[in-house]
Amino acid sequence: YNARVRGEFPEGGADNLISLGWLKGILTPKTARPKGERIMGVDVARFGDDRTVIVIRDDRTVIAVFQYAKKSTMETVGLVQKHASEFNIRAEDIMIDDTGLGGGVTDRLHELGHEVLPVNFGERALDRERFLNCRAELYWALRSAFKPDSENKLFVPKEFASLAKECTWPRYKIRSDRLIQLESKDEIKKRKKRSPDEADALALTFYRQTNEFSMEAA
Repeated sequence: YNARVRGEFPEGGADNLISLGWLKGILTPKTARPKGERIMGVDVARFGDDRTVIVIRDDRTVIAVFQYAKKSTMETVGLVQKHASEFNIRAEDIMIDDTGLGGGVTDRLHELGHEVLPVNFGERALDRERFLNCRAELYWALRSAFKPDSENKLFVPKEFASLAKECTWPRYKIRSDRLIQLESKDEIKKRKKRSPDEADALALTFYRQTNEFSMEAA
């Protein structure tokens, strides 16, 4: 009723990490005024119909989303350099999914002298008493940026609505050991018939921020 009659976003299930209802508070007509350094997240396609996605944001808003299909490792390296130069992004502000083919992209960029940050979603979380792995921790940071009461809310221009919607796909659970576990990418793809590549690329952009918070807490 809310979606079809009233034209409102439904809230979604209790196990959704990010509620679909939150999107009405983050979708904006256009990119907001710049705030902070620009950050890039790169989710490298693994196989088949998955997409290589590059997301660029600052502290306030998503600035650009690029999607590419069937690109080789070296082509992806070239695209990362192209967009980094185009948007004036430092190498240390580029976070790349380092699993699978992504490792080759990271290695080549390092060889070229670009000290980008490799991210392995499966590695242990910094907050090991709360999250099962890095992926759950980064998506939780994304969740915090989308929450209606967030003090540092991240906005998404309506032209990138598909990215915002993808962020609502993952489900989560709290295991018997109290660790937060996120639904796997393969499980999401099986349920949604498409991989959440855009959402993963955006989640990657929270890696450095999460590490900085961890060092401050220490």
